[in-house]
Amino acid sequence: MIDRVPTATVDEPAVRAIQNECLACWAHFCLKQRGVTGGTAASCSRVELPQIDRPMEGEIAAYFSGGKQMSCTLLLTSFGDSEPHSIASCDNGSIGSLRRGYCLFIPMSDEIKWTPDAWPTSIGELNALVDHVTNDPTMLETWLMKKRGESNQLRIVVLIHSDVCYGYLLGAPTLAGIGELHVIPIFFDRLGTSWAFAREQHLEILQRRRSLRALVLGCDSLSSLVIEQIARAGVGCIDIVDGEHADATHCAEQCLEADSIDLGKAQAMADRLQRLLPTTQVNAHRVKAERWVPSQCSPGRYDVVLDLTAEVSVRRMLVQYRSQCFADTPILHGWTEPFCVASHLILLAAGSDYPVEEPALGVNVGHWPTEALVQLPLGGLGFHPYGSVEVAQAAGFIAERSIAVIDGAVCESLVWSSVRSEGFFNKLGVGAVCSPCVPNSRNTFDSIQITRSFLDIYGA
Repeated sequence: MIDRVPTATVDEPAVRAIQNECLACWAHFCLKQRGVTGGTAASCSRVELPQIDRPMEGEIAAYFSGGKQMSCTLLLTSFGDSEPHSIASCDNGSIGSLRRGYCLFIPMSDEIKWTPDAWPTSIGELNALVDHVTNDPTMLETWLMKKRGESNQLRIVVLIHSDVCYGYLLGAPTLAGIGELHVIPIFFDRLGTSWAFAREQHLEILQRRRSLRALVLGCDSLSSLVIEQIARAGVGCIDIVDGEHADATHCAEQCLEADSIDLGKAQAMADRLQRLLPTTQVNAHRVKAERWVPSQCSPGRYDVVLDLTAEVSVRRMLVQYRSQCFADTPILHGWTEPFCVASHLILLAAGSDYPVEEPALGVNVGHWPTEALVQLPLGGLGFHPYGSVEVAQAAGFIAERSIAVIDGAVCESLVWSSVRSEGFFNKLGVGAVCSPCVPNSRNTFDSIQITRSFLDIYGA
């Protein structure tokens, strides 16, 4: 008999502790019951928790491998628009022969006493539980009989209690009914956007981020790291614009792998994020930002624009086309100074006019002799060397503030800077001249983070 427990006020940590204990007991119960029934378990079973208030049907994708001794390597259960085979393919989990099926999601009230003595061990007990929860004595049998004509299809009942899924794998129904079916309990790992991105915490923030669309200009060492961070923060759609291809040097400094060499950096980054975060839409555009923005952008298309090219021509282009292409959409300009001695992020909010002249001049904290630039053997612009650690620090600084803008936590035009110490400047040995913003410390690991008014630097 399934009892109902009295409604009581329990703080969230206590609820989580009870859920964890219940899951540990459920894992032990699954092992014990498989020993009794002789059933086998998938090496990995995952379920997407649906937000439902009544029984609903979902889909199953299972993958079997191992020749004659077939074993299930992955069992994936999803709901609604999420197609389980597509999810598995994005996660590189679709290894083996595919077998599909259906699942019946049944939500249970939190007031129902859900303890080991209430867990079904037979089809009769499971049927009685479904009857009690749904007040429909024929629901489970009717659902199974509707599926009896679809051979080789898996059937699972997923019971949802306190936002936790408990599964039962069922045998195929016969014309005689469901009385002889075995039930095999399943321990599920969670998947789904709300769990993967936020573990069910602060979902109102995540839901807003999932609805947003970001435009990122540039995909180099700094911007690739920032792009990945805003994607992991939950931004639902990201367009990446970069006209260059990846080469060997990018493997050490960027998120891109060796198999991206000679490919477009934007596409390689988009492919990487689609593997990591299959529910996030990432679009790549292999074209220069100066060409793409005027022809493709219009007010309202994006919720935020991040210029991470560090190119003067791109910053000037955005000044010229802001009103026409973005209107009041916030624009962020981020870059690092040579050797990553400082990183900067400028927020240009609605109503702020950017100076047409090079905007970095009022922000940068170092002045560099020409001999500090490493010249390339075959000519070109040269470069200032830095390591992956330094650029990762800069990316974290810029990504944190970009996410604050995305969340609407900052709405005024500001200049943020992270500046290394004089000791770090001196360690470089290139004769750089420091501005007063550089902290007077001999320790090479010291730094400061400062916020300055946009108007104080550039005027009205």
